[in-house]
Amino acid sequence: MASITANLLGQLNLSTAEKAFRPWWDDMENFLVYSMIIISILVAPGGFILTGSNNIDCNRCQGSHCCSYNYHLRGCYVDADLIENEKELNAYFVRRFCENNPVPWNLGPQSVGSTSNGYEYGYSDGLRIPTYIIYFQYFLLAISAILIVLDRPFVIILFRSLNIEQVYNLLVVEDPYQQVKQKDKLERKTYQSKKRHEIVSCMGAIGSYFTSYLTRTVLSIVASLAILLFIIFYQMYNYDQFQEAFICIVHERWYECSGHATGFYLTVGWIYASLLIVYCLLNIYNLVWIISSGHFSPLDSVMKRFKTEGVVSPCLTRLYYGNRNVKLLLCLLSTSSGMSAPLRALALVDRKLRQALIPAIQVNNKSYDQQGRPKTQIKIELQPNSLLGYVSKRKDCYVTFCIENGLQVENFTETCSSWDMTLEDNEKSDGVLRISTSLNGLIISVTEVDLNNGNGMHQGITAVQLNGKQMENENDHIINAWQRVN
Repeated sequence: MASITANLLGQLNLSTAEKAFRPWWDDMENFLVYSMIIISILVAPGGFILTGSNNIDCNRCQGSHCCSYNYHLRGCYVDADLIENEKELNAYFVRRFCENNPVPWNLGPQSVGSTSNGYEYGYSDGLRIPTYIIYFQYFLLAISAILIVLDRPFVIILFRSLNIEQVYNLLVVEDPYQQVKQKDKLERKTYQSKKRHEIVSCMGAIGSYFTSYLTRTVLSIVASLAILLFIIFYQMYNYDQFQEAFICIVHERWYECSGHATGFYLTVGWIYASLLIVYCLLNIYNLVWIISSGHFSPLDSVMKRFKTEGVVSPCLTRLYYGNRNVKLLLCLLSTSSGMSAPLRALALVDRKLRQALIPAIQVNNKSYDQQGRPKTQIKIELQPNSLLGYVSKRKDCYVTFCIENGLQVENFTETCSSWDMTLEDNEKSDGVLRISTSLNGLIISVTEVDLNNGNGMHQGITAVQLNGKQMENENDHIINAWQRVN
Protein backbone atom coordinates (compact mmCIF):
# COMPACT_ATOMS: atom_id res chain seq x y z
CA MET A 1 0.00 0.00 0.00
CA ALA A 2 2.80 2.43 0.90
CA SER A 3 4.65 1.82 -2.38
CA ILE A 4 1.45 2.30 -4.40
CA THR A 5 0.64 5.62 -2.78
CA ALA A 6 4.29 6.75 -3.05
CA ASN A 7 4.27 6.03 -6.79
CA LEU A 8 0.97 7.89 -7.23
CA LEU A 9 2.26 10.92 -5.34
CA GLY A 10 5.48 10.82 -7.34
CA GLN A 11 3.53 11.17 -10.58
CA LEU A 12 2.28 14.57 -9.43
CA ASN A 13 5.79 16.06 -9.38
CA LEU A 14 6.46 18.44 -12.27
CA SER A 15 9.60 20.11 -13.53
CA THR A 16 9.99 23.89 -13.55
CA ALA A 17 9.34 23.98 -17.30
CA GLU A 18 6.17 21.90 -16.99
CA LYS A 19 4.87 24.10 -14.17
CA ALA A 20 5.36 27.21 -16.34
CA PHE A 21 2.77 25.93 -18.83
CA ARG A 22 0.28 24.69 -16.25
CA PRO A 23 -2.51 27.20 -15.44
CA TRP A 24 -3.98 27.60 -11.99
CA TRP A 25 -6.87 25.21 -12.63
CA ASP A 26 -4.46 22.42 -13.57
CA ASP A 27 -2.59 23.07 -10.32
CA MET A 28 -5.89 22.92 -8.47
CA GLU A 29 -6.64 19.57 -10.10
CA ASN A 30 -3.29 18.26 -8.89
CA PHE A 31 -4.05 19.44 -5.35
CA LEU A 32 -7.43 17.71 -5.47
CA VAL A 33 -5.90 14.42 -6.63
CA TYR A 34 -3.20 14.80 -3.98
CA SER A 35 -5.91 15.25 -1.33
CA MET A 36 -7.71 12.14 -2.56
CA ILE A 37 -4.54 10.08 -2.25
CA ILE A 38 -3.87 11.37 1.27
CA ILE A 39 -7.45 10.53 2.30
CA SER A 40 -7.12 7.01 0.89
CA ILE A 41 -3.92 6.58 2.93
CA LEU A 42 -5.74 7.62 6.09
CA VAL A 43 -8.62 5.23 5.38
CA ALA A 44 -6.42 2.23 4.48
CA PRO A 45 -5.38 1.18 8.04
CA GLY A 46 -9.02 0.59 8.99
CA GLY A 47 -9.87 -1.28 5.82
CA PHE A 48 -11.54 -4.68 5.72
CA ILE A 49 -8.70 -6.58 4.02
CA LEU A 50 -5.65 -5.04 5.67
CA THR A 51 -6.78 -5.33 9.29
CA GLY A 52 -7.89 -8.94 9.16
CA SER A 53 -9.68 -10.43 12.16
CA ASN A 54 -8.20 -7.90 14.53
CA ASN A 55 -10.89 -5.42 13.57
CA ILE A 56 -14.04 -7.50 13.92
CA ASP A 57 -15.93 -9.11 16.78
CA CYS A 58 -18.92 -11.40 16.45
CA ASN A 59 -21.71 -12.35 18.82
CA ARG A 60 -24.51 -14.89 18.52
CA CYS A 61 -27.79 -13.41 17.41
CA GLN A 62 -30.36 -13.47 20.20
CA GLY A 63 -34.05 -12.93 19.78
CA SER A 64 -34.86 -10.64 16.88
CA HIS A 65 -31.78 -8.41 17.22
CA CYS A 66 -30.36 -9.47 13.86
CA CYS A 67 -33.58 -9.02 11.91
CA SER A 68 -33.07 -5.28 11.45
CA TYR A 69 -29.59 -5.57 9.91
CA ASN A 70 -30.51 -6.99 6.52
CA TYR A 71 -33.95 -6.97 4.94
CA HIS A 72 -32.85 -9.66 2.46
CA LEU A 73 -32.74 -12.21 5.30
CA ARG A 74 -35.88 -13.98 6.43
CA GLY A 75 -36.46 -16.14 9.47
CA CYS A 76 -33.66 -14.42 11.35
CA TYR A 77 -35.34 -14.90 14.74
CA VAL A 78 -33.21 -17.10 16.98
CA ASP A 79 -34.67 -18.93 19.98
CA ALA A 80 -32.66 -18.48 23.16
CA ASP A 81 -33.32 -22.12 24.17
CA LEU A 82 -31.78 -23.25 20.89
CA ILE A 83 -28.65 -21.30 21.67
CA GLU A 84 -28.33 -22.92 25.09
CA ASN A 85 -28.68 -26.44 23.65
CA GLU A 86 -26.15 -25.88 20.82
CA LYS A 87 -22.47 -26.25 21.32
CA GLU A 88 -20.90 -22.84 20.80
CA LEU A 89 -18.17 -22.42 18.18
CA ASN A 90 -14.76 -21.07 19.04
CA ALA A 91 -14.90 -17.26 19.03
CA TYR A 92 -11.55 -16.90 17.27
CA PHE A 93 -12.64 -19.33 14.56
CA VAL A 94 -15.87 -17.39 14.02
CA ARG A 95 -13.96 -14.10 13.64
CA ARG A 96 -11.49 -15.62 11.18
CA PHE A 97 -14.20 -17.38 9.24
CA CYS A 98 -16.39 -14.31 8.92
CA GLU A 99 -13.49 -12.05 8.01
CA ASN A 100 -12.20 -14.32 5.25
CA ASN A 101 -15.52 -15.40 3.77
CA PRO A 102 -17.48 -12.35 2.68
CA VAL A 103 -20.54 -13.00 0.56
CA PRO A 104 -22.84 -10.56 -1.25
CA TRP A 105 -24.74 -8.44 1.19
CA ASN A 106 -28.12 -9.08 -0.49
CA LEU A 107 -27.63 -12.84 -0.94
CA GLY A 108 -30.94 -14.52 -0.08
CA PRO A 109 -31.87 -18.14 0.63
CA GLN A 110 -30.32 -20.80 -1.59
CA SER A 111 -31.55 -24.28 -2.45
CA VAL A 112 -29.78 -26.90 -0.35
CA GLY A 113 -31.53 -30.01 -1.69
CA SER A 114 -34.90 -31.67 -2.17
CA THR A 115 -37.08 -33.51 0.31
CA SER A 116 -40.42 -35.23 0.18
CA ASN A 117 -42.01 -31.89 0.85
CA GLY A 118 -40.11 -30.14 -1.96
CA TYR A 119 -36.94 -28.15 -2.06
CA GLU A 120 -35.25 -27.00 1.07
CA TYR A 121 -33.75 -23.55 1.24
CA GLY A 122 -31.02 -22.25 3.49
CA TYR A 123 -28.48 -19.49 3.79
CA SER A 124 -24.91 -19.97 2.67
CA ASP A 125 -22.18 -19.42 5.22
CA GLY A 126 -20.21 -16.16 5.27
CA LEU A 127 -20.28 -12.54 6.29
CA ARG A 128 -22.93 -10.54 4.46
CA ILE A 129 -21.18 -7.25 3.85
CA PRO A 130 -21.42 -4.90 0.85
CA THR A 131 -18.60 -5.07 -1.68
CA TYR A 132 -18.40 -1.29 -1.49
CA ILE A 133 -17.41 -1.56 2.19
CA ILE A 134 -14.96 -4.43 1.66
CA TYR A 135 -12.89 -2.72 -1.01
CA PHE A 136 -13.59 0.88 -0.03
CA GLN A 137 -9.96 2.00 0.39
CA TYR A 138 -9.00 0.31 -2.90
CA PHE A 139 -11.82 2.12 -4.68
CA LEU A 140 -10.37 5.38 -3.42
CA LEU A 141 -6.86 4.53 -4.62
CA ALA A 142 -8.21 3.35 -7.98
CA ILE A 143 -10.06 6.65 -8.44
CA SER A 144 -6.86 8.62 -7.79
CA ALA A 145 -4.90 6.36 -10.12
CA ILE A 146 -7.44 6.82 -12.93
CA LEU A 147 -7.30 10.61 -12.64
CA ILE A 148 -3.49 10.56 -12.67
CA VAL A 149 -3.38 8.19 -15.65
CA LEU A 150 -5.56 10.58 -17.63
CA ASP A 151 -3.19 13.51 -16.99
CA ARG A 152 0.35 12.16 -16.83
CA PRO A 153 0.55 10.69 -20.37
CA PHE A 154 -0.40 14.14 -21.66
CA VAL A 155 2.32 15.78 -19.58
CA ILE A 156 5.02 13.19 -20.22
CA ILE A 157 4.47 12.20 -23.85
CA LEU A 158 3.28 15.49 -25.29
CA PHE A 159 5.63 17.78 -23.38
CA ARG A 160 8.59 15.57 -24.22
CA SER A 161 7.56 15.34 -27.87
CA LEU A 162 7.74 19.12 -28.23
CA ASN A 163 10.76 19.35 -25.89
CA ILE A 164 9.15 21.60 -23.31
CA GLU A 165 12.51 22.29 -21.70
CA GLN A 166 13.82 23.84 -24.90
CA VAL A 167 10.65 25.90 -25.37
CA TYR A 168 10.85 27.09 -21.77
CA ASN A 169 14.50 28.09 -22.13
CA LEU A 170 13.85 30.00 -25.36
CA LEU A 171 10.76 31.83 -24.15
CA VAL A 172 11.45 32.38 -20.45
CA VAL A 173 15.01 31.67 -19.31
CA GLU A 174 17.11 33.11 -22.12
CA ASP A 175 16.83 36.89 -22.42
CA PRO A 176 17.80 38.00 -25.97
CA TYR A 177 18.41 41.55 -24.75
CA GLN A 178 20.18 41.24 -21.42
CA GLN A 179 22.69 38.64 -22.58
CA VAL A 180 24.12 40.92 -25.29
CA LYS A 181 23.67 44.25 -23.53
CA GLN A 182 27.40 44.91 -23.37
CA LYS A 183 28.09 43.77 -26.93
CA ASP A 184 28.45 46.05 -29.91
CA LYS A 185 25.63 46.68 -32.34
CA LEU A 186 26.64 44.04 -34.88
CA GLU A 187 26.98 41.32 -32.23
CA ARG A 188 23.59 42.22 -30.75
CA LYS A 189 21.87 42.01 -34.12
CA THR A 190 23.58 38.72 -34.94
CA TYR A 191 22.56 37.15 -31.63
CA GLN A 192 18.97 38.39 -31.81
CA SER A 193 18.64 37.18 -35.39
CA LYS A 194 19.81 33.76 -34.24
CA LYS A 195 17.24 33.74 -31.43
CA ARG A 196 14.49 34.66 -33.90
CA HIS A 197 15.26 31.63 -36.04
CA GLU A 198 15.46 29.36 -32.97
CA ILE A 199 12.05 30.53 -31.74
CA VAL A 200 10.42 30.09 -35.15
CA SER A 201 11.98 26.64 -35.62
CA CYS A 202 10.95 25.54 -32.12
CA MET A 203 7.40 26.85 -32.48
CA GLY A 204 7.08 25.25 -35.91
CA ALA A 205 7.85 21.83 -34.42
CA ILE A 206 4.80 21.99 -32.13
CA GLY A 207 2.04 19.80 -33.51
CA SER A 208 -1.28 18.36 -32.24
CA TYR A 209 -0.91 20.17 -28.92
CA PHE A 210 -4.41 21.62 -29.14
CA THR A 211 -6.04 18.29 -30.01
CA SER A 212 -4.17 16.42 -27.28
CA TYR A 213 -5.00 18.98 -24.60
CA LEU A 214 -8.65 18.97 -25.68
CA THR A 215 -8.82 15.15 -25.67
CA ARG A 216 -7.24 14.95 -22.23
CA THR A 217 -9.75 17.45 -20.83
CA VAL A 218 -12.77 15.67 -22.32
CA LEU A 219 -11.60 12.30 -20.98
CA SER A 220 -11.08 13.83 -17.53
CA ILE A 221 -14.64 15.17 -17.55
CA VAL A 222 -16.12 11.83 -18.64
CA ALA A 223 -14.07 9.85 -16.11
CA SER A 224 -14.80 12.18 -13.20
CA LEU A 225 -18.54 12.18 -13.97
CA ALA A 226 -18.62 8.37 -14.21
CA ILE A 227 -16.73 7.98 -10.92
CA LEU A 228 -18.92 10.60 -9.27
CA LEU A 229 -22.10 8.78 -10.30
CA PHE A 230 -20.59 5.51 -9.05
CA ILE A 231 -19.88 6.95 -5.61
CA ILE A 232 -23.23 8.72 -5.31
CA PHE A 233 -25.06 5.55 -6.36
CA TYR A 234 -23.39 3.42 -3.68
CA GLN A 235 -23.67 6.15 -1.08
CA MET A 236 -27.41 6.58 -1.63
CA TYR A 237 -28.52 3.25 -3.16
CA ASN A 238 -29.12 1.63 0.18
CA TYR A 239 -28.29 3.63 3.24
CA ASP A 240 -28.66 0.49 5.41
CA GLN A 241 -25.34 -0.85 4.08
CA PHE A 242 -23.57 1.65 6.38
CA GLN A 243 -25.06 0.02 9.47
CA GLU A 244 -23.12 -0.73 12.64
CA ALA A 245 -23.16 -4.55 12.35
CA PHE A 246 -23.48 -7.23 9.67
CA ILE A 247 -24.88 -10.74 9.69
CA CYS A 248 -22.50 -13.70 9.48
CA ILE A 249 -23.78 -17.28 9.21
CA VAL A 250 -21.43 -20.08 10.30
CA HIS A 251 -22.73 -23.66 10.09
CA GLU A 252 -26.34 -22.42 10.36
CA ARG A 253 -25.47 -20.33 13.40
CA TRP A 254 -26.29 -16.64 13.08
CA TYR A 255 -23.86 -14.01 14.33
CA GLU A 256 -23.86 -10.26 14.31
CA CYS A 257 -20.39 -8.86 13.59
CA SER A 258 -19.18 -5.34 14.13
CA GLY A 259 -15.93 -3.40 13.99
CA HIS A 260 -15.85 -1.63 10.62
CA ALA A 261 -15.98 2.15 10.61
CA THR A 262 -18.89 2.30 8.20
CA GLY A 263 -19.94 5.74 9.42
CA PHE A 264 -16.44 7.00 8.69
CA TYR A 265 -16.60 5.42 5.22
CA LEU A 266 -19.89 7.21 4.57
CA THR A 267 -18.34 10.58 5.49
CA VAL A 268 -15.21 9.95 3.45
CA GLY A 269 -17.32 8.91 0.48
CA TRP A 270 -19.15 12.24 0.49
CA ILE A 271 -15.85 14.11 0.86
CA TYR A 272 -14.55 12.26 -2.18
CA ALA A 273 -17.73 13.09 -4.07
CA SER A 274 -17.28 16.78 -3.20
CA LEU A 275 -13.67 16.75 -4.42
CA LEU A 276 -14.75 15.06 -7.65
CA ILE A 277 -17.43 17.70 -8.21
CA VAL A 278 -14.82 20.45 -7.92
CA TYR A 279 -12.45 18.45 -10.16
CA CYS A 280 -15.16 18.05 -12.79
CA LEU A 281 -16.09 21.76 -12.66
CA LEU A 282 -12.43 22.73 -13.15
CA ASN A 283 -12.22 20.52 -16.23
CA ILE A 284 -15.45 21.95 -17.60
CA TYR A 285 -13.98 25.42 -17.18
CA ASN A 286 -10.82 24.20 -18.88
CA LEU A 287 -12.89 22.87 -21.79
CA VAL A 288 -14.61 26.23 -22.21
CA TRP A 289 -11.22 27.93 -21.98
CA ILE A 290 -9.77 25.72 -24.72
CA ILE A 291 -12.59 26.05 -27.24
CA SER A 292 -12.99 29.81 -26.75
CA SER A 293 -11.29 31.87 -29.46
CA GLY A 294 -9.00 33.86 -27.18
CA HIS A 295 -8.70 31.42 -24.25
CA PHE A 296 -9.52 34.34 -21.89
CA SER A 297 -5.79 35.06 -22.02
CA PRO A 298 -4.18 38.48 -21.36
CA LEU A 299 -1.76 37.77 -24.20
CA ASP A 300 -4.54 37.18 -26.69
CA SER A 301 -6.32 40.40 -25.70
CA VAL A 302 -3.13 42.31 -26.49
CA MET A 303 -2.64 40.46 -29.78
CA LYS A 304 -6.25 41.14 -30.79
CA ARG A 305 -5.72 44.84 -30.12
CA PHE A 306 -2.54 44.78 -32.21
CA LYS A 307 -4.41 43.11 -35.08
CA THR A 308 -6.91 45.98 -35.21
CA GLU A 309 -4.13 48.53 -35.74
CA GLY A 310 -3.19 47.45 -39.24
CA VAL A 311 -2.01 44.68 -41.50
CA VAL A 312 -0.45 41.74 -39.67
CA SER A 313 2.73 40.31 -41.14
CA PRO A 314 2.61 36.82 -42.70
CA CYS A 315 5.20 35.68 -40.19
CA LEU A 316 3.02 36.54 -37.18
CA THR A 317 -0.04 35.06 -38.91
CA ARG A 318 1.74 31.75 -39.39
CA LEU A 319 3.27 31.79 -35.93
CA TYR A 320 0.31 32.93 -33.82
CA TYR A 321 -2.99 33.93 -35.41
CA GLY A 322 -3.20 30.96 -37.78
CA ASN A 323 -1.64 28.32 -35.53
CA ARG A 324 -3.89 27.09 -32.73
CA ASN A 325 -1.17 24.85 -31.26
CA VAL A 326 1.32 27.66 -30.71
CA LYS A 327 -1.44 30.05 -29.68
CA LEU A 328 -2.69 27.64 -27.01
CA LEU A 329 0.84 27.03 -25.68
CA LEU A 330 1.63 30.75 -25.45
CA CYS A 331 -1.74 31.50 -23.85
CA LEU A 332 -1.08 28.81 -21.25
CA LEU A 333 2.30 30.39 -20.54
CA SER A 334 0.78 33.87 -20.23
CA THR A 335 -2.00 32.60 -17.94
CA SER A 336 0.35 30.77 -15.58
CA SER A 337 3.53 32.89 -15.75
CA GLY A 338 2.43 36.25 -17.14
CA MET A 339 2.46 37.55 -20.69
CA SER A 340 5.89 39.21 -20.59
CA ALA A 341 7.84 36.20 -21.89
CA PRO A 342 5.48 35.15 -24.74
CA LEU A 343 4.97 38.78 -25.80
CA ARG A 344 8.74 39.30 -25.88
CA ALA A 345 9.15 36.23 -28.10
CA LEU A 346 6.48 37.40 -30.55
CA ALA A 347 7.91 40.92 -30.60
CA LEU A 348 11.39 39.58 -31.26
CA VAL A 349 10.09 37.67 -34.29
CA ASP A 350 7.81 40.37 -35.71
CA ARG A 351 9.19 43.85 -36.46
CA LYS A 352 5.81 45.63 -36.48
CA LEU A 353 4.89 44.29 -33.07
CA ARG A 354 8.29 45.35 -31.80
CA GLN A 355 7.63 48.85 -33.16
CA ALA A 356 4.25 49.06 -31.43
CA LEU A 357 5.82 48.34 -28.02
CA ILE A 358 8.21 51.33 -28.16
CA PRO A 359 7.07 54.84 -27.12
CA ALA A 360 7.12 57.78 -29.52
CA ILE A 361 10.28 59.92 -29.50
CA GLN A 362 10.29 63.69 -30.20
CA VAL A 363 13.82 64.95 -30.98
CA ASN A 364 14.33 68.70 -30.68
CA ASN A 365 17.15 70.93 -31.96
CA LYS A 366 20.65 70.46 -30.68
CA SER A 367 22.03 73.19 -28.38
CA TYR A 368 25.25 73.80 -26.45
CA ASP A 369 25.87 74.47 -22.79
CA GLN A 370 28.21 77.14 -21.36
CA GLN A 371 31.21 74.88 -21.74
CA GLY A 372 30.36 74.33 -25.39
CA ARG A 373 29.24 70.73 -24.97
CA PRO A 374 26.38 69.63 -27.25
CA LYS A 375 22.97 68.96 -25.67
CA THR A 376 19.85 67.52 -27.26
CA GLN A 377 16.35 67.74 -25.87
CA ILE A 378 14.07 64.76 -26.48
CA LYS A 379 10.51 64.05 -25.43
CA ILE A 380 9.13 60.55 -24.89
CA GLU A 381 5.38 60.20 -25.34
CA LEU A 382 3.09 57.31 -24.49
CA GLN A 383 0.20 57.68 -26.91
CA PRO A 384 -3.06 56.53 -25.26
CA ASN A 385 -4.57 54.98 -28.41
CA SER A 386 -1.49 52.94 -29.21
CA LEU A 387 -0.90 49.28 -28.38
CA LEU A 388 1.65 50.27 -25.76
CA GLY A 389 -0.88 52.64 -24.20
CA TYR A 390 -3.41 49.81 -24.06
CA VAL A 391 -0.89 47.51 -22.38
CA SER A 392 0.11 50.14 -19.81
CA LYS A 393 -3.55 50.62 -18.79
CA ARG A 394 -4.04 46.95 -17.96
CA LYS A 395 -4.18 46.20 -14.23
CA ASP A 396 -1.93 43.18 -14.61
CA CYS A 397 0.80 45.15 -16.42
CA TYR A 398 3.44 47.55 -15.16
CA VAL A 399 5.41 49.18 -17.96
CA THR A 400 8.74 50.99 -17.60
CA PHE A 401 11.15 52.48 -20.13
CA CYS A 402 14.90 52.91 -20.24
CA ILE A 403 16.82 55.42 -22.41
CA GLU A 404 20.54 54.81 -22.86
CA ASN A 405 22.85 57.42 -24.35
CA GLY A 406 26.31 56.00 -23.91
CA LEU A 407 27.04 56.23 -20.20
CA GLN A 408 23.86 58.24 -19.56
CA VAL A 409 20.92 56.09 -18.48
CA GLU A 410 17.44 57.35 -17.61
CA ASN A 411 14.44 55.31 -16.44
CA PHE A 412 10.80 56.28 -16.81
CA THR A 413 7.58 54.72 -15.57
CA GLU A 414 4.08 54.58 -16.98
CA THR A 415 2.70 57.05 -14.42
CA CYS A 416 3.20 59.98 -16.83
CA SER A 417 2.04 60.31 -20.43
CA SER A 418 5.22 62.14 -21.51
CA TRP A 419 8.75 62.72 -20.30
CA ASP A 420 11.46 65.24 -21.16
CA MET A 421 15.12 64.30 -21.21
CA THR A 422 18.32 66.16 -21.94
CA LEU A 423 20.94 64.12 -23.74
CA GLU A 424 24.43 64.94 -22.60
CA ASP A 425 27.56 64.25 -24.56
CA ASN A 426 29.85 61.65 -22.96
CA GLU A 427 32.74 59.47 -23.99
CA LYS A 428 30.47 56.54 -24.93
CA SER A 429 27.78 58.51 -26.76
CA ASP A 430 27.76 58.11 -30.53
CA GLY A 431 24.49 59.79 -31.44
CA VAL A 432 22.47 56.56 -31.12
CA LEU A 433 19.83 56.11 -28.42
CA ARG A 434 18.97 52.66 -27.13
CA ILE A 435 15.33 52.56 -26.00
CA SER A 436 13.89 49.54 -24.18
CA THR A 437 10.42 48.74 -22.88
CA SER A 438 9.98 46.48 -19.86
CA LEU A 439 6.77 44.72 -18.86
CA ASN A 440 6.54 43.48 -15.28
CA GLY A 441 10.31 43.60 -14.95
CA LEU A 442 11.11 41.83 -18.24
CA ILE A 443 12.40 43.64 -21.34
CA ILE A 444 9.99 42.96 -24.20
CA SER A 445 11.23 45.32 -26.92
CA VAL A 446 14.42 47.22 -27.72
CA THR A 447 15.27 49.65 -30.52
CA GLU A 448 18.01 52.08 -31.42
CA VAL A 449 17.30 55.61 -32.71
CA ASP A 450 19.97 57.40 -34.74
CA LEU A 451 19.86 61.09 -33.81
CA ASN A 452 22.07 61.88 -36.78
CA ASN A 453 19.25 60.87 -39.10
CA GLY A 454 17.46 64.23 -38.71
CA ASN A 455 15.05 65.78 -36.26
CA GLY A 456 11.36 65.22 -35.89
CA MET A 457 8.87 62.73 -34.49
CA HIS A 458 9.90 59.09 -34.37
CA GLN A 459 7.32 56.41 -33.55
CA GLY A 460 9.24 53.61 -32.01
CA ILE A 461 11.52 51.55 -34.14
CA THR A 462 10.31 53.22 -37.32
CA ALA A 463 12.88 55.85 -36.43
CA VAL A 464 15.53 53.45 -37.68
CA GLN A 465 14.53 53.71 -41.31
CA LEU A 466 18.19 53.49 -42.37
CA ASN A 467 17.93 49.77 -41.73
CA GLY A 468 14.41 49.41 -43.10
CA LYS A 469 15.41 47.29 -46.08
CA GLN A 470 17.53 45.08 -43.92
CA MET A 471 14.64 44.53 -41.48
CA GLU A 472 12.30 43.55 -44.30
CA ASN A 473 14.82 40.99 -45.53
CA GLU A 474 15.09 39.72 -41.97
CA ASN A 475 11.35 39.02 -41.85
CA ASP A 476 11.59 37.29 -45.22
CA HIS A 477 14.24 34.98 -43.78
CA ILE A 478 11.99 34.18 -40.82
CA ILE A 479 9.09 33.27 -43.12
CA ASN A 480 11.39 31.05 -45.18
CA ALA A 481 12.59 29.37 -41.98
CA TRP A 482 8.98 28.75 -40.96
CA GLN A 483 8.20 27.18 -44.31
CA ARG A 484 11.22 24.92 -44.02
CA VAL A 485 10.11 23.76 -40.56
CA ASN A 486 6.58 23.04 -41.76
